[in-house]
Amino acid sequence: MYCRKLIKEETSFQDRYRIGLLTSPRISPNEFSVLLSLGRMTRNTFDLHLFCGKGQDHAELKQFYTIHTGNTFQKDMGDIRYSVNICFQHILKAKPNLLMNTCSPATIGFSTSFFANKFRIPNIVRMTGDSFAEARVHRHPWKKIKAWLLHGQMATMAYKNANIILAIGENLKKKLIAHNFDQKKIIVLPQPFDASRFKALRISEKKQKKKILGLSPDHRTILFVGRLSWLKGVDRIIKIIELIQKRSSSFQFCLLGQGELAHELKRFPPSLVQMPGLVAHRDVSQYYQAADLLIFPSRTEGLPNTILEALSCKLPVIASPVGDIPNWVSTLATDPRDYVDYLIKGDYVLDDLPDQLNFDHLKKSYTDLFQTVIREFA
Repeated sequence: MYCRKLIKEETSFQDRYRIGLLTSPRISPNEFSVLLSLGRMTRNTFDLHLFCGKGQDHAELKQFYTIHTGNTFQKDMGDIRYSVNICFQHILKAKPNLLMNTCSPATIGFSTSFFANKFRIPNIVRMTGDSFAEARVHRHPWKKIKAWLLHGQMATMAYKNANIILAIGENLKKKLIAHNFDQKKIIVLPQPFDASRFKALRISEKKQKKKILGLSPDHRTILFVGRLSWLKGVDRIIKIIELIQKRSSSFQFCLLGQGELAHELKRFPPSLVQMPGLVAHRDVSQYYQAADLLIFPSRTEGLPNTILEALSCKLPVIASPVGDIPNWVSTLATDPRDYVDYLIKGDYVLDDLPDQLNFDHLKKSYTDLFQTVIREFA
């Protein structure tokens, strides 16, 4: 009761509500994009506080957020130690009126709901991916057990403890309902996104952009943006490249990101596969502008920013039918051979970016959501 009273006293009629956002210890490019857009949308309405790991450059985020950093740990399954530690360090210090995770509902979301309930702070747990599928897709026994513990058990506790579950797509909401979560506390709202930062180029400009980025202007450029991992389907991309090699010399692949499968991609010649590595967020749009198609054969997802960014740049997409992707992308495939057939065919379908991703619409939706949750559960 003391903590609750302390928070209420801190918020007068003139003060803005304080929103506390708990991030992963090492903010991913996708998470960074969400934070940047959310900051632009809500900084004039709320006092924004970010809880994140030490050792990162937060300069671009400091214009929107007060930054609170915590220790990270080398041996930390799912970042549990980090999230518990940073909550102990900073929640009472920052006195947020609302607490929300920005990623990882299994661990970051679990800590968000646990400590928010402990200190009587209204809270939202974001369901950013299919937590239930995570526990099924892995092949190795240990990874299956770990995924079951984190994404099956801890995510379930996070959703149960949450005042509101924020699903970033309708398919994720259906998953929650199928697992007997109360439909009344589930809200569907896409992640904060600013489409104005991504522009399409004319065909002549696209060729010039390819030259600037060191890509061949005469080859069809196939783009992937994300972690170079098995979970993101990069082993499928390797198979796609191998099959394309046998059928056509008209393609080049450009893969942005880092990950455990990067070394396997290095066996391909640079004329076929370019690997720029981890590209700064402000520069990623140039690669969408230069590409002819985005491929995204991931095994588990929510609603990837990569796909929204590609659609904003008028870039066609073919992706796996996981998470909420089928509600945004019309060309879906899992088998690498289907991807190859589509690439060779060359008649790519361009999907429109839905009106619900309008910046002002999302700004109002997030502002209303935060204010409503604070007033209802404080």
